[in-house]
Amino acid sequence: MDVFENRLGRNFILSLQRDDYLLESIEAFIQDNHIKNAYIASGIGCLSTTCIQTASSRGFPIVFDVQNIEGPMEIASMSGTIIDTNMHIHGVLGDKNKIVAGHLMNGCIVQYVAEIVIQELIHDSLTKQLDQNGLMIIQTRED
Repeated sequence: MDVFENRLGRNFILSLQRDDYLLESIEAFIQDNHIKNAYIASGIGCLSTTCIQTASSRGFPIVFDVQNIEGPMEIASMSGTIIDTNMHIHGVLGDKNKIVAGHLMNGCIVQYVAEIVIQELIHDSLTKQLDQNGLMIIQTRED
């Protein structure tokens, strides 16, 4: 286990509207506001299109399944990290028939509204690097 101590920076609430792209909007926001490291503290809302990835293997290499779901899906929970401007965001979503959880992907579209709380982290040397298994692991950049 690695531990990285951070100071808290700015705190934001994003209010996305109908037909906004979820992750693409967050990514544009972090670029426009020069946010290097942060975490998604909370995310709620409803999507009309959901693109979500889940692991479907137990070993390496990891095999992923991608689901593209059309129709309203409520975001019950959304959280993640932004490390060195790279986002890794997961969500738990559901409708009246099913619940899905996993890694959110580009292409998710807001149905009505989505509210996302982003907390900036102040740590200048965090980065992500591939480990021996091909996993992106948070590390401290060696300058």
